[in-house]
Amino acid sequence: MPEQSDHVVPPPPKRKLISKGDITFGSILGFCTGFLFKKIGKMVAIAVGIGFVFLQYMAYQGFVTIHWQRINNAFTQEMDVDQDGHVTARDTKSKLRILIDLLTVKFQFKSCFVSGFYLGLRYG
Repeated sequence: MPEQSDHVVPPPPKRKLISKGDITFGSILGFCTGFLFKKIGKMVAIAVGIGFVFLQYMAYQGFVTIHWQRINNAFTQEMDVDQDGHVTARDTKSKLRILIDLLTVKFQFKSCFVSGFYLGLRYG
């Protein structure tokens, strides 16, 4: 008959499903990424605006001919996710969803990241 031991193995420590550090980690990364996107977005908007004014000036002077319909068609083809011929808010949401999925692939703190991303875009 085997001897009984007075030594009892303690149960493994309980792990929390979500810790405060994890929430903070995802939120901070999301905020920083949203902040970055807002700043880059502003720079892109400035560059597009300057480019538009420059092209219009060059067209006014007669140096270039701008085919705005071709540019519009290319934009619509790239941005029209649902292929209805119009770029709508639903298309923009689809593109944003694709971006968020890209930024959070294999990242378990997605909801925290998204909330931080929004705050970074809003307040950055």
